[in-house]
Amino acid sequence: MFGVQGILVSTYRGREDDCASELWVLLREIGESNPDIQRLPLPGLVIAYTESNPIVLVEKIRNYASEHPWDFRYVLKIVPLEIVIESSLEKLEEVVKKLAGKIEPEKTFRVTVNKRSSPLSMHEIIDIAARQVKDRKVNLEAPDYIINIEVIGSIMGISVITPKHIVSIQKIKDEYLKNISSKS
Repeated sequence: MFGVQGILVSTYRGREDDCASELWVLLREIGESNPDIQRLPLPGLVIAYTESNPIVLVEKIRNYASEHPWDFRYVLKIVPLEIVIESSLEKLEEVVKKLAGKIEPEKTFRVTVNKRSSPLSMHEIIDIAARQVKDRKVNLEAPDYIINIEVIGSIMGISVITPKHIVSIQKIKDEYLKNISSKS
Protein backbone atom coordinates (compact mmCIF):
# COMPACT_ATOMS: atom_id res chain seq x y z
CA MET A 1 0.00 0.00 0.00
CA PHE A 2 2.09 2.91 -1.23
CA GLY A 3 0.97 6.45 -1.86
CA VAL A 4 -1.75 6.11 0.77
CA GLN A 5 -2.22 7.94 4.05
CA GLY A 6 -2.93 6.93 7.59
CA ILE A 7 -1.83 7.03 11.21
CA LEU A 8 0.92 5.19 13.03
CA VAL A 9 -0.04 4.02 16.50
CA SER A 10 2.26 2.74 19.21
CA THR A 11 1.17 0.36 21.94
CA TYR A 12 2.59 -2.05 24.48
CA ARG A 13 4.58 -5.02 23.15
CA GLY A 14 2.29 -7.98 22.76
CA ARG A 15 -0.85 -5.81 22.80
CA GLU A 16 -0.99 -5.02 19.10
CA ASP A 17 -4.26 -6.90 18.54
CA ASP A 18 -5.88 -5.20 21.55
CA CYS A 19 -4.65 -1.85 20.22
CA ALA A 20 -6.02 -2.60 16.75
CA SER A 21 -9.45 -3.42 18.23
CA GLU A 22 -9.46 -0.30 20.41
CA LEU A 23 -8.34 1.81 17.46
CA TRP A 24 -11.06 0.37 15.21
CA VAL A 25 -13.75 1.27 17.75
CA LEU A 26 -12.26 4.75 18.24
CA LEU A 27 -12.04 5.49 14.52
CA ARG A 28 -15.62 4.35 13.98
CA GLU A 29 -16.72 6.52 16.94
CA ILE A 30 -15.20 9.66 15.38
CA GLY A 31 -16.67 8.98 11.94
CA GLU A 32 -14.01 7.03 10.04
CA SER A 33 -16.12 4.60 8.04
CA ASN A 34 -13.60 2.16 6.65
CA PRO A 35 -10.24 2.05 8.48
CA ASP A 36 -7.77 -0.60 7.33
CA ILE A 37 -5.82 -1.44 10.50
CA GLN A 38 -2.77 -3.64 10.24
CA ARG A 39 -0.08 -4.92 12.57
CA LEU A 40 3.41 -4.03 11.50
CA PRO A 41 6.29 -6.53 11.56
CA LEU A 42 7.75 -4.80 14.63
CA PRO A 43 6.33 -5.17 18.14
CA GLY A 44 4.32 -2.29 19.56
CA LEU A 45 3.27 -0.73 16.23
CA VAL A 46 -0.02 -0.68 14.36
CA ILE A 47 -0.88 1.29 11.25
CA ALA A 48 -4.33 2.44 10.16
CA TYR A 49 -4.75 3.37 6.51
CA THR A 50 -7.62 5.84 6.24
CA GLU A 51 -9.64 7.74 3.71
CA SER A 52 -9.64 10.88 5.88
CA ASN A 53 -6.89 13.46 6.04
CA PRO A 54 -4.60 12.02 8.76
CA ILE A 55 -3.91 15.45 10.30
CA VAL A 56 -7.62 16.17 10.67
CA LEU A 57 -8.04 12.65 12.01
CA VAL A 58 -5.45 13.11 14.80
CA GLU A 59 -7.10 16.42 15.73
CA LYS A 60 -10.42 14.55 16.11
CA ILE A 61 -8.69 11.86 18.16
CA ARG A 62 -7.04 14.50 20.39
CA ASN A 63 -10.43 16.16 20.99
CA TYR A 64 -12.09 12.82 21.73
CA ALA A 65 -9.26 11.77 24.06
CA SER A 66 -9.45 15.10 25.92
CA GLU A 67 -13.08 14.36 26.77
CA HIS A 68 -12.77 10.57 27.19
CA PRO A 69 -9.17 9.83 28.24
CA TRP A 70 -10.07 6.63 30.07
CA ASP A 71 -11.47 5.05 26.90
CA PHE A 72 -7.83 4.43 25.92
CA ARG A 73 -6.07 1.39 27.36
CA TYR A 74 -3.80 0.24 24.55
CA VAL A 75 -3.38 3.22 22.21
CA LEU A 76 -0.35 5.13 23.52
CA LYS A 77 0.80 7.52 20.80
CA ILE A 78 -0.57 8.52 17.40
CA VAL A 79 1.36 10.11 14.53
CA PRO A 80 -0.23 11.18 11.22
CA LEU A 81 1.28 9.83 8.00
CA GLU A 82 0.36 12.10 5.10
CA ILE A 83 1.99 9.82 2.54
CA VAL A 84 3.14 6.23 2.94
CA ILE A 85 5.70 5.11 0.37
CA GLU A 86 8.22 2.39 -0.27
CA SER A 87 11.41 3.09 1.73
CA SER A 88 13.56 4.86 -0.82
CA LEU A 89 15.74 7.97 -0.64
CA GLU A 90 14.64 9.04 -4.14
CA LYS A 91 10.94 8.78 -3.26
CA LEU A 92 11.60 10.51 0.06
CA GLU A 93 13.08 13.50 -1.78
CA GLU A 94 10.07 13.69 -4.10
CA VAL A 95 7.51 13.51 -1.27
CA VAL A 96 9.26 15.97 1.05
CA LYS A 97 9.64 18.43 -1.83
CA LYS A 98 5.88 18.18 -2.36
CA LEU A 99 4.97 18.55 1.35
CA ALA A 100 7.59 21.18 2.30
CA GLY A 101 5.50 23.91 0.68
CA LYS A 102 3.28 23.82 3.78
CA ILE A 103 6.09 25.43 5.80
CA GLU A 104 5.64 29.17 5.54
CA PRO A 105 8.82 31.21 4.82
CA GLU A 106 9.02 32.86 8.24
CA LYS A 107 8.42 29.62 10.17
CA THR A 108 10.99 27.24 11.67
CA PHE A 109 11.26 23.50 11.22
CA ARG A 110 13.11 20.38 12.25
CA VAL A 111 13.43 16.94 10.74
CA THR A 112 12.54 14.03 13.02
CA VAL A 113 13.34 10.50 11.89
CA ASN A 114 12.25 7.31 13.61
CA LYS A 115 14.07 4.52 11.80
CA ARG A 116 13.30 0.86 12.52
CA SER A 117 14.59 -2.24 10.72
CA SER A 118 16.03 -0.32 7.80
CA PRO A 119 19.52 -0.10 6.31
CA LEU A 120 18.92 3.50 5.21
CA SER A 121 21.23 6.06 6.77
CA MET A 122 19.54 8.40 9.23
CA HIS A 123 21.99 11.16 8.28
CA GLU A 124 21.13 10.78 4.58
CA ILE A 125 17.40 10.85 5.35
CA ILE A 126 17.76 14.05 7.38
CA ASP A 127 20.03 15.66 4.77
CA ILE A 128 17.66 14.87 1.90
CA ALA A 129 14.62 16.14 3.82
CA ALA A 130 16.30 19.32 5.07
CA ARG A 131 17.55 20.23 1.57
CA GLN A 132 13.94 20.38 0.35
CA VAL A 133 13.12 23.22 2.76
CA LYS A 134 14.76 26.26 1.29
CA ASP A 135 15.25 29.55 3.17
CA ARG A 136 13.68 28.37 6.42
CA LYS A 137 15.40 28.35 9.78
CA VAL A 138 15.97 25.18 11.76
CA ASN A 139 14.80 25.07 15.37
CA LEU A 140 15.49 21.76 17.08
CA GLU A 141 13.92 22.69 20.44
CA ALA A 142 10.62 24.36 19.54
CA PRO A 143 9.97 24.25 15.79
CA ASP A 144 6.82 25.57 14.16
CA TYR A 145 6.79 22.51 11.89
CA ILE A 146 8.19 19.00 12.00
CA ILE A 147 9.10 17.04 8.92
CA ASN A 148 8.30 13.68 10.49
CA ILE A 149 9.68 10.59 8.80
CA GLU A 150 8.76 7.14 10.09
CA VAL A 151 10.83 4.39 8.50
CA ILE A 152 9.58 0.88 9.27
CA GLY A 153 11.42 -1.70 7.21
CA SER A 154 10.23 -1.47 3.63
CA ILE A 155 7.74 1.38 4.21
CA MET A 156 8.19 5.05 5.01
CA GLY A 157 5.51 7.43 6.29
CA ILE A 158 6.11 11.14 5.82
CA SER A 159 4.28 14.18 7.20
CA VAL A 160 4.82 17.89 7.64
CA ILE A 161 3.04 18.61 10.90
CA THR A 162 3.05 20.90 13.90
CA PRO A 163 4.11 19.49 17.30
CA LYS A 164 0.48 19.26 18.46
CA HIS A 165 -0.23 16.66 15.76
CA ILE A 166 1.76 14.02 17.61
CA VAL A 167 -0.80 12.76 20.12
CA SER A 168 0.38 11.22 23.39
CA ILE A 169 -2.53 9.66 25.26
CA GLN A 170 -0.54 9.68 28.52
CA LYS A 171 0.01 13.45 28.26
CA ILE A 172 -3.71 13.93 27.65
CA LYS A 173 -4.52 11.80 30.72
CA ASP A 174 -2.00 13.77 32.81
CA GLU A 175 -3.52 17.07 31.66
CA TYR A 176 -7.01 15.77 32.44
CA LEU A 177 -6.00 14.81 35.98
CA LYS A 178 -4.23 18.15 36.47
CA ASN A 179 -7.38 20.01 35.43
CA ILE A 180 -9.55 17.95 37.77
CA SER A 181 -7.24 18.49 40.76
CA SER A 182 -7.03 22.25 40.13
CA LYS A 183 -10.86 22.45 40.23
CA SER A 184 -11.06 20.70 43.62
